[in-house]
This record gives sequence, structure tokens and C-alpha cells, in this order.
Amino acid sequence: MRAHLRQWLDPAPADPQLAHPSLVRQGQMNCFVLLFYIASLASCWKLEVPNARPGPEGNKVEFGTKDRNVLKCSVSGFEPGDSADLEWQYDKKYVGRVNQHRQSDGSRMLTFKKAFTPADSGEFTCIGKVGDEVKEIQKVFVTFVEEPDFSEVEEEQHPIVNQDARIRCPVKNVPENVEVYWTQNEAVVTRDLQTTVEDDGKTLVLRNYSKTSDGVYECSVQFLDRVRTVDIEVLGYMPPVIVKDVMPSVVYEGQDLQLVCTADGFPTPKIQWSKMTNARKVEAINGSPKYDLSLNGVLVIKNTSVLDEGKYICTAVNELDTEDSRNVSLTVLPRPRINPFGDLIVEEGASLTVPCFTHNDTDVTEWTTYGGIPLKPYVDGSDIGYKAENGTSYLIINNINRNSNNKFVCVAHNEAGKSSRVAHIKVTVAPKVAKSGNGVKRSVLNGSPILLSCNASGIPTPEITWFKDGEPIEYDGTSFSLDEISDIPTLKITPTTTNQFGTYNCKAKNNLGSTEGDKILLLQVLEPKLPTLACNEYFLPTRMRCKVDFKNIKENNYPTNLSATFKNINGSVVYLVEGIPVEDGFIEVENLNTSSAYRVHFKAYNERGATDWSKEEYKVVTADPQAPERVRNVTSNCTENCHISWIPGRDNGEPITGYKVHLYNKDKKELWSTSCNETFTDIFNLDSLVHYEVTVEAVNEIGTSDPTSHHFTTSEFATSTSFVAMIVVICLIVLMLTLVGADYLCYRVKGFSLLQRLYRCGRKTDVDVKINKPENESLIEKPTKPQV
Repeated sequence: MRAHLRQWLDPAPADPQLAHPSLVRQGQMNCFVLLFYIASLASCWKLEVPNARPGPEGNKVEFGTKDRNVLKCSVSGFEPGDSADLEWQYDKKYVGRVNQHRQSDGSRMLTFKKAFTPADSGEFTCIGKVGDEVKEIQKVFVTFVEEPDFSEVEEEQHPIVNQDARIRCPVKNVPENVEVYWTQNEAVVTRDLQTTVEDDGKTLVLRNYSKTSDGVYECSVQFLDRVRTVDIEVLGYMPPVIVKDVMPSVVYEGQDLQLVCTADGFPTPKIQWSKMTNARKVEAINGSPKYDLSLNGVLVIKNTSVLDEGKYICTAVNELDTEDSRNVSLTVLPRPRINPFGDLIVEEGASLTVPCFTHNDTDVTEWTTYGGIPLKPYVDGSDIGYKAENGTSYLIINNINRNSNNKFVCVAHNEAGKSSRVAHIKVTVAPKVAKSGNGVKRSVLNGSPILLSCNASGIPTPEITWFKDGEPIEYDGTSFSLDEISDIPTLKITPTTTNQFGTYNCKAKNNLGSTEGDKILLLQVLEPKLPTLACNEYFLPTRMRCKVDFKNIKENNYPTNLSATFKNINGSVVYLVEGIPVEDGFIEVENLNTSSAYRVHFKAYNERGATDWSKEEYKVVTADPQAPERVRNVTSNCTENCHISWIPGRDNGEPITGYKVHLYNKDKKELWSTSCNETFTDIFNLDSLVHYEVTVEAVNEIGTSDPTSHHFTTSEFATSTSFVAMIVVICLIVLMLTLVGADYLCYRVKGFSLLQRLYRCGRKTDVDVKINKPENESLIEKPTKPQV
């Protein structure tokens, strides 16, 4: 149509040079045709609003307040194209709340952008123009209607099974003369005696509701030209009912008790546990180390005691307001109870009787050691035991010692189990101080510290007091102080004046008494003096031994050690020996040459200094080499075998070449002997729990030392399998040798042996068999050809 219209309005040719006067007349005629065409179009014009309903008061449209509403204005019977315009006009209150736009088919759409209320109802006008000329006007009154409101509808409802169910749909804004109706599975719910409605259809009543009626129900309302619906999921609930309970009423103390409660219902009931106390107060039970609630419906009471007695309540609950419960009164049968023993304090060496008093039902009471070994019944004269009198068991101990086992256990039994209590006997001991003997003397330089110890024992630990010349010492931290580092009470003395030397002693005291330690004479050290020496009384192979006499010098001048120079007969110094101690009134120097003569000079030392070398020359002569001295410290370490070891003595100038070891039984009968070069040997295959004696002698080229004896007893052990096997083999060998000897004797006496007779008997049988063979199988074998 547009193409035709352009041809009518533009008759000129494409090339102006081709224009002809006759065509001008043709153009004038086309103008008349155009006017006729426009008039024909005007006669077909019609403006339409498709969703408006005509009425006596004009066109009307009803819209829901929550819909996205649209008005459309279009022309029928004519295509406006670029020459026709449509436009919506409306009150200024709608500005910004509506939006209009032109469609591709030329229609005009009016879109309502925001939610409207009934108060927003009003008139809207569609105007159709061709050019500037208004061709038609269509007015539409738009009424906004409140839509049905399902906001208060519960989309999940749970009626109780076996009761009348009311499924509620409290919808608001239901239009007049419109009824709420119900559907399920796209089918309208039929009303009958079992199914009715209430409250204008807003409540669906289902008589005697059962689980078969569960499902989704649709509550629907007809609104304008469509149906508004809400889905309601209906799931019937069943109140909880306890169907099974296992709730023991009696339990032994210390056992774990399990209470079980099972319930039916929908949703699945949850079991809650509680306990009624003696104060009639119900307390909820929660999971804890005491109560295990890991399984629904199961309560485990751990390690029951009398404190767990009471009424336990099992309650089944679910989402409904109803509940079901069961209860049981629990009684705990207790184990025996043993009364505390109190303080068991006794003096060492005394006797003690300890009663074991029990309460609750007790069947048996006994005493054991702390390690669990049962004690025996007490017998007169025994050190320890127990006796029972009038239902009470008594522990009796005589001559209690601080180092003995002083912990005992009383054990009481009944049907619920056993209980025990430890009786710890504390032994008190009078104080005692370790003494060295009379005449203890100590020497110290003026200004030098010295420590005096008081090795005291006692229970309780005794208190230590120090005295000087019979008077308690006042500690000043300089001359007198206590050494706090040492485990033994120790007095530190640093004498600075002459009157601080004297006699010191300690006193130990506890609640059982007191005792004193050694009286120690503290001497001031003066310059040393050389004592009198006698070195020619002993004639030894490799050492010098001199007797020391201090009679001619004061104790303050005693030396702590000596030095010696050894010269040969030519006067040359061969040895210089320093730091020679005086022990038991003698000095000794080892490792001298045998068969030698020495001239010896001595020097004395102490803390103050040293003397000059002695002017007197002491002659020392060593003897020829001798047999070694006896070995020392023979020890044994025995299991099934024994390891014997020792320490060699002096070789007396000739090296030790070996050792002789002899083993004897208790009757002094020698069982075994050996020689070895080491300072140990092993003895095998000894008997269990047998007493033996072993002697060891050292040997050198000169001779043998005196034997050193050692006694030992083997421990208990099973006889070795290898040893038994060895004995069996030896017995078999002895038996075989005996048979061979007897056979040889028989041969010498009778001219034949038993083995020879057995051999001939076997040969005779073989010959007899061969003689009875046919000629071609005779004993004479036919010669055969040689084979290569």
C-alpha cells in the first residue's frame, strides 16, 4: 500500500530531461486520485482497546492490584504506518507509574509499572491521529481490584491422626459471590459425610483423619479471568506412645546400667530422660561421662553408685503437645565399705593389731600384702598374719621393721563386688648417728674451711644441733654456717682464731629421743715433721713396706703424705715417688725391681708445707721373684651356666702365666677343673638349686699361689634339653662300646663272635637259595664278551 501511495504522489520521471508537457496534465489528474484515496481511508478508520469491556457508562477494564497490567490501543481496518500516530493520555498522578511505547504493528502499549490500589482507579484515553488531525478518541476507565491474599495460609499443616482434621485456608479479599474451593491431584475434592467445608469454604474438614489422606491440597479462588491457588501440604501427625521399655530396678554398684525406652509416633518421637531426686525435684539428664545418650531411647549409667539411686523417667515427645512416659525406681546394691584406718604410727620393733571394720552386707574379709599376696591366718609366734573375731578381721604384725613391707590391704567381698583399703603403717625410729669411733681428729689450716658431717637417721627425720666444747654453736655465716648443698646435715667451719679450734659434735633429736655423734677434735695444722720410719723389717720381691711411728711429733705436725727418692748403690736416683699416703701405720711403694738394694730418703708434706729431705738414709732390699699372691674378689653369676671372674693379686716379680680353676660339690669332691689365661671362665651344665665351691689359683714360673675359695648356689631352672640329649648320646655310645667289647671277648674265648655268627647265618641262607637254582642259573657264571 505504501509503495502504491508513493507512486501516486510522485509521478515525475527519474530523468527530468525526459519530461513532456503531456505529463504535466497527467500529474494534475493524480492529485485528484490522491484526495479520493484519503477519503476512502477515513471511512475505514476504527480505534480499539482489546481488553476493555463496553458498558452503558463507557469502556471499562478491571485489573488486579498485584498483576503487571497492560492496556493496548490499536487501529483496525487501516495500517497507520508512518502517517498515523496513537497516544495514551492520562491524569498527571500516573506520571512515572506508567510507561507507553509503540509496537511494530503500530499499536500503542500502556504498561503499569508499579503496584496499584483500588484508590488508583481512573480514566485513560487513547487518541488516534493522522498527521495533525485527531481521527478518533477511545476512553477507558480502569478499575483496580484487590487480589485474593493467601499470606496467612500455612503451607504445611499437620492434623492429628484419628481425629477430625481442619485444613485452613484463611484467604482474604475474596470477591463477592465467589466461593473458595478445594482440589487434590487436579480433581475437585468431593463433599460427603467424611469431607465438608466450613467458613465459606475456607476450612476443609476431614472426619477421622488417617495417614492415607496425606498429600497436597490446593485452595483455589476465581479472580477476574483466572484462578488463584495456594498449595497446602497436609501430613498427619501421631502422638508419641511408648511401646517397649527395658528398665531394670536393681543394679550392682560399679556396673554400667542400660535403660531402654522405645516409642511410636509421627514424626518419630525423641526420648528424653530425667531423674527425680530425693527432694522431689525432676532434673533433666544430659550426655556426660556419667550418662551416655548416644543412642535415641537408650540411657547408659556408667559405674553406678549409691548416688545414682532414684526415680528415672523416660518421656517420649515429638512436635505435638502430647507426651508419654514411663519411670523406674533404681536401687543400687553397694559393695562393702571399709572404715578408714586413721594414723597407724608404731615404734620400730613393736607389735601392732589393725582391725578392718566394714559396713553394708559383707560376706568375706581378708588381708593381703600391697602386692596382692594373701596373708595366712595368724599363728602364735609368727611375725605377721590375720585373725577374724565377731565378723571383724584383724591384721597382726610383730617386731615391725622400717625396711619391711609396711603397706597391707584389707579386702571385703559381697555379691556386689569387693572393696579394699590400704593400711599404711608408719614406723617411727629413734634417732641414730653414724659414728667412726673414739678419738676422731681433723686438722685444718687457720682461715681454711672444713666440713663436718652428721650422718643421722630416724623417723621422723631428727633435728640436728651442733656443739663446740659442749656449747651450742651460733651460726654467724662466716666462721660457722650450715652447708645447704649437702644431703647430710653438714657444719662448715672456717677458723680464724685459736679459740675456734676444739672439740665439735652434733646431736640428733626427734619425738622418740636424742643421741650424739662423734666428738671430733679440730686441730690447727702446723709445719709438718717427719715421723720415725722402719723399712728393713720386710723383705718383699717388688715393693717397699715401712712402719710409720708418730710418737715423737705432735698431732698438729702430722704429715698428710710422704715423698721418697730411691738411689742405687752408686748413688744415682732411680725413682722419685710422691704422694705416698700413710695407711694403718704403714707406707708402701710398688713396682720395684726384684733382688735389688736401694738407699732411700724421705720428705713429709701437709697443708702448711714440706720438710727437707731426710738426712738419714734408709736401706731397702727386695727379695727374689716368688709365686704370685692369691687372687681376690672371686664372684659368680649363675643361671643355667655360671660365669666365674676374679681380680689377680701381685705377681711378686714374675708375670702370671695362667690360672687353675677347680669345682667341688658340698662334700668337697672335685667335679671339674680347667686352666685359663683370662681372669674369668664359664662352667656349664650345673644342676638347679645345688651348692658348689670353686677355687682359683694364680700360676707363674716360680710356683702357684694359695687357692681362693668361693661358694655359690645355683638358682632354680628347668633342665636344659641339649644337656639331656647329650646324656642320652653318651649313654648310647657307652652301650655300643660295651657290646663291642663283649663280642671281642667272646671271639677270643670261643673262636667266633656274635657279629660273625650273624653274618654267616645271612650268607648261608643266600647260598642255599642259589644251590637250588637250575643249571643255567647256577653259581658258575658264564663268561661274557668284553665290552668297550
